[in-house]
Amino acid sequence: MKQLTDADYKEIIKRRDPRYDGRFYCGVTTTMIYCRPVCPARPKFKNIIIFKSPSAAEKAGYRACLRCRPDLAPGCKSIDTGKNIVSNALRLIEEMTGDNQSVKMLAQTLGLSTQHLRRIFDDYLGASPIEIMLTQKLHLAKQLVQETDKPIGEIAYATGFNSIRRFNEVFKSSYHVPPSEFRKKKKQHAQPDDEIILNILIRKPYDFDNILSFLKRHAAQGIEKVGNN
Repeated sequence: MKQLTDADYKEIIKRRDPRYDGRFYCGVTTTMIYCRPVCPARPKFKNIIIFKSPSAAEKAGYRACLRCRPDLAPGCKSIDTGKNIVSNALRLIEEMTGDNQSVKMLAQTLGLSTQHLRRIFDDYLGASPIEIMLTQKLHLAKQLVQETDKPIGEIAYATGFNSIRRFNEVFKSSYHVPPSEFRKKKKQHAQPDDEIILNILIRKPYDFDNILSFLKRHAAQGIEKVGNN
């Protein structure tokens, strides 16, 4: 494929040649907005920087044009790309739980700008990266409070909170009681020593009645007991 020159880019943008739509993007230095080469806007060519992808433009600090919508360019595959980014981001958040996480660090690891990462999270998850990080930390903290005897302060720092006070505030805001009281309530309802209770997460829709019936039929007599509670 021929290497495009500045003269080629200038002519393509001037003619709004649809054959090159999605093959490169135009960053306008005077507005810090990037566009498709078919955009109806007419900036001066001397104010244009060429980018090979939307990610490259956003990494350089440019915002997507709301008129031509670079995310809709042919071959952009923004939907698949967005799903992959979210999937990788969630995996990294889970792996980094307990570390000193930040949206900036996550974006840098993924090779994105923080603005682009926030927009993708909002589009696909309806929540910001920092909200997802906080939820992940809280889930782990709740599990440790409920299932271990580790000191509350140790759990706070182990799950990535910078202070016990902040941990208590966030925990109480989500679960309506401070972690110490949450642990006491769980111990009051603890099972007898001769019982083992397993809590299993399910994803609805779930055919609970048929599963319960199956477990009853296959329960080990004298060892297992299946009930409706």
